[in-house]
Amino acid sequence: SIFPRDRVSDDPAVLAGYAADSATLPGASTSPCYVVLPKTTDEVVHLVQVADRARVPLVPMARGSNIAGMSVSVQGGIVVDCRMMDQILEINTESGYALIEPGVTFHKLCAALAERGFFCHLPTASGGSSALANYMMRPSGNFTARWDPDPLLSLEVVTPGHGVIRTGSASFENAGWRARYECLPDLTGLFANSFGTLGIVTKGSVKIFD
Repeated sequence: SIFPRDRVSDDPAVLAGYAADSATLPGASTSPCYVVLPKTTDEVVHLVQVADRARVPLVPMARGSNIAGMSVSVQGGIVVDCRMMDQILEINTESGYALIEPGVTFHKLCAALAERGFFCHLPTASGGSSALANYMMRPSGNFTARWDPDPLLSLEVVTPGHGVIRTGSASFENAGWRARYECLPDLTGLFANSFGTLGIVTKGSVKIFD
């Protein structure tokens, strides 16, 4: 009841596309029971609450360009495909950050930043992959800002037990998304490298450079 029918699927032909990636061995693919495509944080909140009550596993996916099985379900469950959450919400050249959703690709982010005379971290990833998802994994290579290897600042994460959590300066009302550290432990670092096991990231701010 949360999602329109065209953004929920249990069609076997659709599910087959989510059952494997290039790292999956032949015969080892595992289809999810459903695929859901949210567009807003509120939709993700409702989905996480329903799945938590029913004890159904969720597997978040940003753009689906994975090569290491990270978005392939191993227990059935629901794949949460966030590719439709693809908005660049803010480019703040004064504070040096961009606020983006998980579906924003490097192509889209780089083009928007170039119009302002800025650029972002470029890891060893394709242009069609998710910038935020790659930054959450700590990029394997960084060709444009080797002197500053961690681009993550503040995050918005939907969790089953505590609802929406914001980290860094975004955790304080009216403080903006500009800083990783405030007067609390590094919660951004807690969610980095968690691969969706602690919650689903719905937006994040990342460093940009002139």
